[in-house]
Order: sequence, then structure tokens, then C-alpha cells
Amino acid sequence: MHLIEESGQARDTEDEVEPSDCWGEHMQGDLSCNKKCWICKPMHTPKSAATFLAIVGVIFLIIGIVALLASQSVVEQSKRYDNVCNFNSQCTINITLEEDMKAPVFVFYKITEIYQNHRRYTASRNERQADGDIVPEHELKESCKPALKYDDDVIVPCGLMASSVFNDSIEASVCDSLQCTAMRGDNWANLCWKSDKEKFQHRALTSEETSTSYFSGTDEVYRIPPLDNERLINWMRPSGGPYSLKVDRVIKDRDLKKGQEIMLNLTNVWDSYKFKGQKHIIISTMGPYGGKGSFLGVAYIAIGALVIVLGTSLLLLDSFVTREQGEMLYCVEHNLRPGRW
Repeated sequence: MHLIEESGQARDTEDEVEPSDCWGEHMQGDLSCNKKCWICKPMHTPKSAATFLAIVGVIFLIIGIVALLASQSVVEQSKRYDNVCNFNSQCTINITLEEDMKAPVFVFYKITEIYQNHRRYTASRNERQADGDIVPEHELKESCKPALKYDDDVIVPCGLMASSVFNDSIEASVCDSLQCTAMRGDNWANLCWKSDKEKFQHRALTSEETSTSYFSGTDEVYRIPPLDNERLINWMRPSGGPYSLKVDRVIKDRDLKKGQEIMLNLTNVWDSYKFKGQKHIIISTMGPYGGKGSFLGVAYIAIGALVIVLGTSLLLLDSFVTREQGEMLYCVEHNLRPGRW
């Protein structure tokens, strides 16, 4: 048995180096040894590709079904109140629970027709001021305009975002057939991300600063909460869609039962009527993937089904259009070699 070198001359097998010895020679720079090393290179066939696609598709289907079932297990109820509460007044609305809700239960407010992700709106703030620093006025002019000053005093925190914080008051009581219990303490606690709380540091205001502002640059007088206020911190994280959905309170230690009524005492002072926005109160539990929403599960199921269809199509194509492995008839390099045409 002989090895054929590139020159075409035969060489005895006695000079052949075992593949296990090639690693040492290769590491020493003997690149010619590559011709003697064993090489493992997977051969992709239609069947192996279809099998891979089927495995990926099944994994995506499983994830999608689990995510969809988790979303459907979330209990959520909502009620609009801007159409039943007069502006600048107090009112009471009731939500009758249609299913049991296990603690923790989250209370959200939702405002439609508000685009918090608008570039000018999100840019109208100053990070150093939010960190608790005393920032000179000339550094705030560009970042906080137009909500920079009120009666010649610098607004803290300045900017359109802070000057439009949602300020409707929300109080809740849980009522059954015997009595109503007001939610207090841990069963009516504010909630925000710990990482967000670290970004806002409260400090005492100087004589040239004020927490009074105009509501989003209008003539309506408005008092901004302090920098460590959790509703303010949640508001300063802009929503990504054409509405603002913010968690406001959490009921940590009390399960809510089907048939109970949630009595909400509201003060309707945040003006959404100027831009025809609606205001809703949402009461919801949470699943492992967050709140109620079928998009994630449906997306995984759709992609998984598509991948499985592609794999099946590949198998069908291979069964009707056969080709021997290694056949060079359809290779471009083979077709263009000299003398073929």
C-alpha cells in the first residue's frame, strides 16, 4: 500500500506517520502532516437536516405551549373609570371578581393615547439631577426644556416626564357579604424595580429649587412627588407602546376570592381628556412569564410549526427528487471546468 504525494510519486507506507503522531508534528510547524491526519467532517443529508429541523420545531412547540398555558393561567380584570368619574372629583368604582386570585395581586393603571417613547419626551430629563446632585441651571437648559423653571426656581426633578407624573389617588377595599376591609401596609404597597430605586436619590431642595411645575408644560399648577417616590420612579421608565401601563400597588399577603368586590376610591385629577385618552384600573395576578399576554406563546408555536413544515417539505423533496451522494453533475465548478462546453 502506498501514499500518493502531490507530485504524483509513490511513497512507502513505512514513511507514513500515525495520525496520533501528527499532532506533535503539526504543533511543531509540519503543515504537510495535515495530509495524513484523519479528518471528521459531518456530511449533511436531507434526512439529517430534516431531523434537526424537526427537533428544533418540537422544542419551540413545547416552549410555546408552556408559555401559552402560563399566560392563560393569569387572572386579570380591568375597568375604565374616566367615563364614570367627573374630572377633578372623587368617585368609587366596584370590580366583582370572576375568579380566585392568589397573592400577590398587582394593581395597574393604564392610560391610552399617550406615547411615552417619543424622543423629545424621553429626552426631557436630567440623570445627574435624578441622582441627587445639585446641577447648575445652564446644564439643565438643553436636557430639561421646556419644563425647566417655575417662578424663576429650578424644578426638581425637571423635564416633561417628571412634570406629567400620574397623580390620581387610588385606595382599595375588599368587600365580601359581611364587611369591607381596607387595604393597608403590605397589602397595599408601592412597587418598583430595585435597580430603578438606586437611580433616584432624594435630597432637600435649595432656596432656588422647587417641586412645583406645570403639567407637561401647560398652565396647570402641579406638584411633583419627591425623587424617592415609587410612583414617580415607575413613571420615569417609559412605556414602549401607544399607552402607558404601570404597576402601582401590590396586595402581597391576601388571596382574593371569586365573588368578592374590590371597591376603589379614586380621585380623578390627571387630565387625559385633552388628548382623548382613557384611564383604566387593572387587577391581575402574575405567571412565570409575566402578566396576561398570548404573543410569546403564539410566536413560539408559529415558528415551531413553520420549522416542522420546512423539515417535512425537505423530506418530501428528497423522496421525489433523488440524487446520489457525491454526484457532481449539478456543481457549478464541475460544469465550468475546461472542455465541458
